Amino acid sequence: TDLCCVPSFSDIEIDGNERTAIKLLVMPKK
Repeated sequence: TDLCCVPSFSDIEIDGNERTAIKLLVMPKK
């Protein structure tokens, strides 16, 4: 099965500091 990674960016706040979080979505290719 082929897997593909889809990166998505989300802005989160940690202790009052704004950070950019990278979420990697791994799913099988169709």
